[in-house]
Amino acid sequence: MITTELDRYEFTVANTDPVVFRSGGTDIPIRDASHIKVYVTTTGTFTVNYSTSNVNLLDTAHGHVNGQELTLSAGTTLPTGLPASSICYVVNATEDDFEVSLSVGGSSLVFINNGSGTLTWTKTLLKTITTDYTVALVGTTATISWASGKEPAVSDKVLFLREVTFEQNTDLQNNSQFEAESVESQLDLMVNMSQQLKNITGRQLRFSNLLEASDATDAAATLTATAAGRANKTLRFDSEGRLGVSTVNLENSEDNVLDAKSWATESPGSVNEYEEAVASAVSPTAYSAKEHAVGSPPDGSAKEWATTTTDAVAGGLYSAKQYAINAAASATAAEGYTDAFDDRYLGSKSSAPTVDNDGATLTDGALYFNTTTDRMNVYNLSTTTWLDITIPSALDTTHFSASAIVTQAEGIASNDNETTIPTCAAVKDFVDTTVTAQDLDFQGDSGGALNIDLDSEVLDIAGGTGITTTGSGNEVSIAHDAHTGDVTGATTLTIANDAVTYAKMQNVSADERILGRVSGADGVIEELTKAQVLTFANVEDGADVTDTTNVTAAGALMDSECAGLAALKATTGTFLTADQTKLDGIEANADVTDATNVTAAGALMDSECTDLAAVKATEEPFTAALLSKLNAIETSATSDQSASEIKTLLEDGIDSVHYVNGSIDTEHIGDLQVTAAKVAADVATQAELDTVSGVANAAATTGKAIAMAIVFGG
Repeated sequence: MITTELDRYEFTVANTDPVVFRSGGTDIPIRDASHIKVYVTTTGTFTVNYSTSNVNLLDTAHGHVNGQELTLSAGTTLPTGLPASSICYVVNATEDDFEVSLSVGGSSLVFINNGSGTLTWTKTLLKTITTDYTVALVGTTATISWASGKEPAVSDKVLFLREVTFEQNTDLQNNSQFEAESVESQLDLMVNMSQQLKNITGRQLRFSNLLEASDATDAAATLTATAAGRANKTLRFDSEGRLGVSTVNLENSEDNVLDAKSWATESPGSVNEYEEAVASAVSPTAYSAKEHAVGSPPDGSAKEWATTTTDAVAGGLYSAKQYAINAAASATAAEGYTDAFDDRYLGSKSSAPTVDNDGATLTDGALYFNTTTDRMNVYNLSTTTWLDITIPSALDTTHFSASAIVTQAEGIASNDNETTIPTCAAVKDFVDTTVTAQDLDFQGDSGGALNIDLDSEVLDIAGGTGITTTGSGNEVSIAHDAHTGDVTGATTLTIANDAVTYAKMQNVSADERILGRVSGADGVIEELTKAQVLTFANVEDGADVTDTTNVTAAGALMDSECAGLAALKATTGTFLTADQTKLDGIEANADVTDATNVTAAGALMDSECTDLAAVKATEEPFTAALLSKLNAIETSATSDQSASEIKTLLEDGIDSVHYVNGSIDTEHIGDLQVTAAKVAADVATQAELDTVSGVANAAATTGKAIAMAIVFGG
């Protein structure tokens, strides 16, 4: 029976006494010792020394092994580059230092300062039953005891968690009897599984039960991103409230924060960009918002552009304040300019004024517009009169002097100046006359110099054999037909194989010439003289292979040098030095049948053999061993004795010396032949013989009778 939903017990170690699996005084029921999982969370402190290493975390005898999960924290700030409260993995661990990575076996994280405050690591390890702890069950109450040497340290945090496997191992048979305890046990496990699932889901993000169904659909809570799509991303909800992943790479978030901070506040100096928390200046150089606001960037800050009054801010330009100061000065100057202008241009008047607008004397060049005549007038101080300077709206040649107008083409050609104006008729007459007189001069490869009248003739560009001309727009294209025959192609020409005959080739410069090349490596073919050919062929001029000197130099023999020329030519094999040596070792007129030579060779002369025919008929070697064996056989020995002959020989010659075992019966053992030494150790003793029925006086019995008792009585 299960009466509690509790499935976990968390506590901080105060001592190493056994612990009952209960929480708040309530036992947490357990059906099997393997259902209890034990987790121990340990913390420790570490230090760093950025000046000597930007990856090593120092902690004497930390006990970490590569691949273990850790989280890092700090009393104030972690070294920049180490993530706070995120899972890291131990890499490159030694006895007194270690490094961390964001993945198992990955690259070490790099930090760029020492941080501040106490630096702490935290790790949680799953312990192993029987190795690290044991579980004693009394009913469904479990007591956990620590194995010797495996006790957690005081102040470590321990979690006992009930975790059952999702399986059902009781097989109930149809129409069979079963115990209620079996069903009860399985029901308890089913409840444990349900509680386990409830507690797991209770720790997960989920939609509230109070939400409407449309706001909490399966689709909205289902993540469809693949493993690759989720890597280094964060969860997010899209514009329709559906679960997804961010587009921002989480691995770059710290670098992005540092980038943003640098762009916002880096001052003095230029902006940095970060990769794995390592700074490098951006290229091209840029400056932060703070530097642009109050710093001193090359193009000036906002503050400088607002308030600087001593010098130009940048590029010869000045601040707003300086321009305001300058504007005030300009305004004062403008007032003077306005007054001066007012004295120069008097404005609109109905009649000619006699003084300026300030009542002063008129100045030379003063202007006013007469509203009565709608004319602009200028004052001539020398004549003290106003002159009308308005250009009439209908301007024609009557308004110019006769000398300023050119009416004939001849006048255009003869008046090369900027003070006269030609009429349209004069211009047309000049152009017609000039163009009509122009010719285009040209000349071909033959036919001499030619020309055409540009005004009345057309230049015809004609093709010829294999040449085609085509006009289009303002262009004339000239093309030739593709070549045929021995030389083919339109643009790249190709000579056909075997098309160049000897007659087509260049003549050699003189007799006795061979084409080749002796001037260095590859290159143009050269005409070689006889002397050059003999030199590179290494042949003397007029060489004679039958000359005695040449034959001897070649290591050969002249026929005249051979005493037995015919025999030498008839030789079919090679006569070597070894053959000569062998012949030298044979005496002159050697006779292999000579008795001395035969004896020296270890052989026999026929005359030395008593029975020559028997010797020649011998098929196998007659050795000393065979002779010894033959000598051991008695004379006239035969191998065909009968059984009675063998029996007689045995009866006549057997004695105690030839007795071996019971294979010879008592009839064939001679009287008094068996001695005490011939009796085996396991044969009956005298006392044993004395007790044998019918042999009371065995000691007085003859040797033969005793022997029979030994063989048949024992």
